Amino acid sequence: MAIPVAYNLRNLRERKTHTLMTALGLALTVAVLLSVLALVGGLRETFRASGGSLNILALRKGATTELASNFNRSVYNDLKFKPGIARNQSGEPMASLELVTVISLESPEHPTGTNVNFRGVPAVGIQLRNGLSIERGRWFRPGFREVAVGHSIAMRYPEVGVGGKLHLGHGDWEVVGIMRAGDSSINSEIYCDLNQLAADETRPEVLSSVLLRASDPVAKAALIRDLTDDQRLNVDALAETDYYDRQSRSSAPVQFVGLFVAALMSIGSVSGLHLHLDGVSCVVPKRKASPKFPTLGIGQTFSVLPRDVLFSQPAQALIVTWRPSMFGSSVHWIASSPRGTSTLTFADTSPHWSGVSSRLVAPP
Repeated sequence: MAIPVAYNLRNLRERKTHTLMTALGLALTVAVLLSVLALVGGLRETFRASGGSLNILALRKGATTELASNFNRSVYNDLKFKPGIARNQSGEPMASLELVTVISLESPEHPTGTNVNFRGVPAVGIQLRNGLSIERGRWFRPGFREVAVGHSIAMRYPEVGVGGKLHLGHGDWEVVGIMRAGDSSINSEIYCDLNQLAADETRPEVLSSVLLRASDPVAKAALIRDLTDDQRLNVDALAETDYYDRQSRSSAPVQFVGLFVAALMSIGSVSGLHLHLDGVSCVVPKRKASPKFPTLGIGQTFSVLPRDVLFSQPAQALIVTWRPSMFGSSVHWIASSPRGTSTLTFADTSPHWSGVSSRLVAPP
């Protein structure tokens, strides 16, 4: 005879504790797995959206990140006149010498602070970022302690809205604008005037990197080879898109650990579900069991065909799992609500970390 669905529902009621623990384990497994995949996928999409197709990034030879790179102004002065570099409407080479450091933004919601890239750029550096524009306020002025904050940073820290102040180095920096560049990593950075930041960091001659634009794809490939092979410069040049692709690989440890934990949790959840399904025989109507098999399953007691048990157990598995799966998905959706996230990678935080702490002052 076919096993009624009522037996499955009765099993859930009779074994409430086991049902609750099984459902909780499944919900946590779904939430952890979705959160890890969403985090890694979001980082990769953000880095994929960063970088211009004709842009080239030059770092000190051997450096893998901008934070680990030391770039002298004298090298920049020799580099920016290389053939193949595009020029702007004023006839100036589109090459931007930049300084990148890290600050820790503190707020009541994040008392331990969150690391954020603090980037000093000249005016041409803004022109080199495709789609970069001011969403609110204005750009910073050269020679002033003014900053433009990325859209994601402004969403996470309302204290750094236009008119707010950020204490760093030798004084307060005023937030004069909120910038945005599509879905790129620029939204998780803070921009300011290069020379002002170099003076505050006491690094007037040793900066971080150079971002430049090639005149065309053919010149781009030739320029990368020329810069890398020039022994006087001692730099490594690569396409900006390739640089961000390398940075996205830093999320691999997070993905591995997350999948490993999710796999362990899945094994435990499946084991609990298997034991739960075996208990369906405990909730059959109160009839006299066979003297020979007093505690065996429903198939032994009532001569139920194996195919009936085969169909009954997936039905109960569906009843047990659909709600925890929806709950785990909801937890992930709520936890990953679009408030913005920092794209500082593991490779960035290991070397050359400045250890500078900042204090947020709410706008008047």
